[in-house]
Amino acid sequence: MHKITDKPGQQLKRRSFLKGSAAALTGAAMPGILHVSAAFADSETIHDIANRAVEGATNLAGKAAKKTISILIPGGSGGNLTPFLDEWKSLTGLSVELIEVPNTELYSKAMQEAVAKTGQYDLIIGPVFALPDFTEAGLAKELGDYVEKYQPELDHGAYRIPYPFSEFGCKYGGSYRALYADADNWALYMRKDWMEDPAEQAAFKAKYGRDLAAPDTWGEYDQLVEFFTRPEEGRYGSLEYRAPFYTKWQWMQRFCSKGMLYFDKDMEPLCNTPEGIAALEELIAGEPNLPKEAFTNGWSENYNQYGIGNVFSTFSWPSFFRYNNDPAISEAVAGNLLSAPVPGTIVDGELIRASVNAFGWLYVVNEHSEIPELAYLFAQWHTAPDVSDRAIPMNGGYFDPTRTNHFKSPGAAMKEKYTQAWLDAAWDQIGDVIPDFVIRGTFEYSEALDRNCVEAVLGKKTAEEAMNDAAKEMARITRRMGKDRQIQSWHSLARTFPEKIKARHGVSSWT
Repeated sequence: MHKITDKPGQQLKRRSFLKGSAAALTGAAMPGILHVSAAFADSETIHDIANRAVEGATNLAGKAAKKTISILIPGGSGGNLTPFLDEWKSLTGLSVELIEVPNTELYSKAMQEAVAKTGQYDLIIGPVFALPDFTEAGLAKELGDYVEKYQPELDHGAYRIPYPFSEFGCKYGGSYRALYADADNWALYMRKDWMEDPAEQAAFKAKYGRDLAAPDTWGEYDQLVEFFTRPEEGRYGSLEYRAPFYTKWQWMQRFCSKGMLYFDKDMEPLCNTPEGIAALEELIAGEPNLPKEAFTNGWSENYNQYGIGNVFSTFSWPSFFRYNNDPAISEAVAGNLLSAPVPGTIVDGELIRASVNAFGWLYVVNEHSEIPELAYLFAQWHTAPDVSDRAIPMNGGYFDPTRTNHFKSPGAAMKEKYTQAWLDAAWDQIGDVIPDFVIRGTFEYSEALDRNCVEAVLGKKTAEEAMNDAAKEMARITRRMGKDRQIQSWHSLARTFPEKIKARHGVSSWT
């Protein structure tokens, strides 16, 4: 048993924690993470990855079976792509056709293509958690030869995609299967102006005996949202998700911050451990601090409601900050948003945080495309450090900062949309990122966990009943899919969790 503490009076000192975090984030124990050359942004090498893609495409275009690259994309994501299609054509002579479908249909459309093998889509922009299913279905082409030939520098070099995104966002089963385009881990967002109000500061200190500040632990966070909940004034402490599909991510962050993994070495579910039950009980206990809309809001409704200005905090994606920090969208919130790391739990004297990578988008090359190499080259060009630095800030898209230069040396548009303060905070949290269920059967595992969490939140089950039921369902899914194969996939994914969590389970010695 681990000693778990998140009571506000027993937390680490902020300065000592930050000092320790900085040391951990720059240490050699974490593969491919956060070593940055201060001079890299001034180098012309930033264009090399895109130039290699253009040169390769130009050489292949003359003999190509077709001159148009077709891309299946989720609805509402075209803003990152459309402004660059003419540029790509002028460089290579190749056209691009965007085939847009609703988000809810993209996975099924892609899996239908895996069966039909028509080649109608050369590229697919899909969610990270679907990569195992796309690969196992024979849809996601193995990209190792292209990666070796054209050097996109996914996991090495000054412009690399930081670990663990470079692992679960580009690989499955140890081989390259995708080009990652969208880091999507959550942060905690709070109203900075409320926190800086002298009257609120005095009242908070009088009530809780400590300064009003960004929380290190879940206990501190729970006090903050309790303090700012004033239903009689129409104010609430948080807009945390409690709606179906989203609630599991709230649970994952609290659960994993207790030093936990989703499964053990033998892929037995751990959700019904004392830590898993406690995480769900904490979600239930926080419900009085949420407006009723938290139980029905999807992401877009959540973004819009927070912008009204009557809620103190929420957990959300990078695009949430970009959206609500825009004065044209939210006069009440813009300029008053504080981004902070997801709170954590003190386990055996060590603060552990867990920021869930909820969603995230990537490029997959269709195994059945007539022009797979050309399709790959467009994806390499569009995700290259210089092109993506221009593409990500465009309005009407899904992509968020992903490569090292996006955070450490952003272009003017990137810095304007996200602010350097946000980029710095996001970079510092990468070492705390946890993956979603990026394993075969992702939707089944996710649905089993989420449905049981929601039933407990709605009072239909106790937390213990819900977690026991979720564990039974997930165990059945694993057996049906073939436990030995699933264990191999899980071991690979477990290695991408934060070092503090992996160490508690001995993941480095799993075989």
